[in-house]
Amino acid sequence: MTGKKTQSTDLPSGDAGAVQSSVAEVLFDLSLDKAIPPGLHGSVRPGVRVRVPLGNSERVGYVFRLKERSEHPRLKPILRLDGQRGQIPEKLLRLGDWIADYYCCPREHTLRILLPAVVRSGEMRHKQVLYVLLTRQAIEHYKDDALTERQRELLRTLRENGPMPQATLLVRTGCSTAV
Repeated sequence: MTGKKTQSTDLPSGDAGAVQSSVAEVLFDLSLDKAIPPGLHGSVRPGVRVRVPLGNSERVGYVFRLKERSEHPRLKPILRLDGQRGQIPEKLLRLGDWIADYYCCPREHTLRILLPAVVRSGEMRHKQVLYVLLTRQAIEHYKDDALTERQRELLRTLRENGPMPQATLLVRTGCSTAV
């Protein structure tokens, strides 16, 4: 909750002379029209993730389409972009539009099937994968009697298959990271 009261923006409704793309249809659990503030013109486009006011709180949503005008005369503005990540590609938006038309469901419902929950919530994190490869020293000591059988198995697997993710290597050899 922000505690700030968000001002509504008066926009022309119907066929009155509205500025082109002054309204964004934003999807989250529902679909709402939001005014695009002058500072965000050009940055707000379909698929971008935005923060919008809803009641006394802020919600994250995705811009579905830009519109010239809204049926609603007073719209609250988009507060800000929510980073450059989490954008929906145009082809995915078109697929969501087709699904909504074909199955006669609201477009905001298609958002649930287009984006995994972790993406919708914005809690995506980069995945780190550790790779293992043989060094010259490991190759030279490949048949060293000082190595345990499991260590020799790890080296043999890497020598035959080349570099691989650590998790894959451990599964193939039945070893743990302690080896």
